Amino acid sequence: MSSVKQQPSFPLTLPKANLKRILCTSTLTQESSKALDYAVLLARSYGAKLFCLHSVETPLDNYHKQFAEIENRFTQSIATYLNPVDPPILDWEILLEEGLAADKIVETAKKENIDLIVMLSRRRPLGAALLGSTAEKVCQSAPCSVLVIHPEENSWTDEESGRVEISRILVGCDFSEYSKLAFAYALELANTFGSEIDLVQVLPVDIHNSWSPVLGNPIHQSMSRMEAIIPKTSDTKFNRFVAEGEPYQEILKHMEERNVDLICIGSHGKESKQEYLFGTTTDKILRAAKCPVLVSRYY
Repeated sequence: MSSVKQQPSFPLTLPKANLKRILCTSTLTQESSKALDYAVLLARSYGAKLFCLHSVETPLDNYHKQFAEIENRFTQSIATYLNPVDPPILDWEILLEEGLAADKIVETAKKENIDLIVMLSRRRPLGAALLGSTAEKVCQSAPCSVLVIHPEENSWTDEESGRVEISRILVGCDFSEYSKLAFAYALELANTFGSEIDLVQVLPVDIHNSWSPVLGNPIHQSMSRMEAIIPKTSDTKFNRFVAEGEPYQEILKHMEERNVDLICIGSHGKESKQEYLFGTTTDKILRAAKCPVLVSRYY
């Protein structure tokens, strides 16, 4: 009788998904204020301090005057997402910086020990120019996780009931340190908002043809490894999926078919010249996803 070699299980020692210091970046346009909706929701849900950052590339003529104007505009924007009778009271601070937006976002995140950056992306086409957008640049170098949204996305908060509705979270699972952190954030959010989690691993095309008596069926192996990472004491509902093909295409396809509200994915950053030139899986998902994307980088 031949025996199947058991693969080592993915250790369930998850990093901490901190949500106590949140940085929201805004250009103070009506479009970019959409990011405040998500940032305020998370800050109030977790009792976090919210830092609101506005950066300008040209030197400021009168810092104090312009700071006062920006503070007033942030206050007006935030007020639209607050119900003053509902606790907790929001703790927030305005930051005004001079310089390139991506650089200042990353510098501020490091200086203020930020746990999560919330920002908007206009999402360029997949075939756009080689230089990345501000969101892509931040996701490649930020010292924390980044939640990227699009102005046309629906809010997680139902306007009539006021309830937060994050029904399904997709986690791109490749059993790396990066996906461990993405899973930790998904689990934290699912526990808070009662969401289901879809664990998705994408294997190369025709991987099922590589079955052998020694290594076993790779699809069955993936399902078993995903089962092993699920906390036994969690009340969250988990669903496991294995697909074959290009990771970004399969993740986006799953998002559409399962009406996903949030994608959590790990980012390896700029680890090769080829990936920088042609776009990482994370970049491609950021450009095409129809729901918010939370990008985690492991430190």
